[in-house]
Amino acid sequence: MTSPTPELAQLVGQFVDEAREYLQTLDQGLVQLESAPADAELLPELFRVVHSLKGMAGTMGYQAMVDLAHAMESVFDRLRSGAGAETASPELFDLLFEAAGALEAMVERVSRGEVPEGDGPGQPAGLVEALRAAAAAGASSAVRRAGRHPPPGERGRPGRPMARPDRRFGSSAPRR
Repeated sequence: MTSPTPELAQLVGQFVDEAREYLQTLDQGLVQLESAPADAELLPELFRVVHSLKGMAGTMGYQAMVDLAHAMESVFDRLRSGAGAETASPELFDLLFEAAGALEAMVERVSRGEVPEGDGPGQPAGLVEALRAAAAAGASSAVRRAGRHPPPGERGRPGRPMARPDRRFGSSAPRR
């Protein structure tokens, strides 16, 4: 394998830096949105963040990131449209946090000089499909049908899986 040109290395570095900033904004926004799912200002901001990540990934040729970000966009679009009270369910937020974590893992792979693949450590199998199902139908039922919601015995507290991310980018502070 040949080393990237200095120009390409610089471009990848810029991509990683900007993507990390967007991911931090996404994570903080998801935490806020979970507390106020009908926030009319926050939903468009999160949509724009994911849209920007998608565009940057597309420019770099990272199709797995494009697919995942596009599926997240569809969910945010559904939330923006106010499509049903159950749309902003705890299961949906679990799925959105999982997707944000998968995007973060993909960016970290890029930072190590790897290409983010669709099914691997950076993107759990079925995540894009689960997001698409959540965007197309009632989120709670779609997430359950896609097999993404853990059984009650695997939850850390009612309605929340234990594996839910409590830290982002080195922060060890609890989310709540």
